[in-house]
Amino acid sequence: MKFGYEIQRVKILQEYFRALIAGEKPFEIRKTDGMKIYEEGERLLLREIKEVVYFEECTKYDDCPYIEEVKNECEEYGEEEARDLCGKMRVQCGAHKLTHYTGRWCLVQIKKVFKLNKIGLPDYVAFTFDILEIGEDEEDEEDEEDE
Repeated sequence: MKFGYEIQRVKILQEYFRALIAGEKPFEIRKTDGMKIYEEGERLLLREIKEVVYFEECTKYDDCPYIEEVKNECEEYGEEEARDLCGKMRVQCGAHKLTHYTGRWCLVQIKKVFKLNKIGLPDYVAFTFDILEIGEDEEDEEDEEDE
């Protein structure tokens, strides 16, 4: 799938994808961890996930963008502790997992965004959207490491 403009790709579990395209789920709730921001008028490509495979060890340890930070903090303890801290930072880099997609996708445009901090979820938003297009890749989409 190729679009002539910048688009944020977002993963969605199969059960939610099915409800979304059936018209049973006209909203999304997403974490806004400082890296992802959702704005009215923005277009998102919701990609249906088949499964996520987790690895015990980091798959990018030697090329990790955080490794210098990890090594600096653990210099006095050695590489074993640096690898342990790297494991704790896995959520940031995603090198510990591989996402398998079904190839099905849905292009949506955000209508209204609601911050959920008043109900005790300060890092989350809910948004409504219009479905612009639903599709499926003709060839099997390759699995990708999460970013």
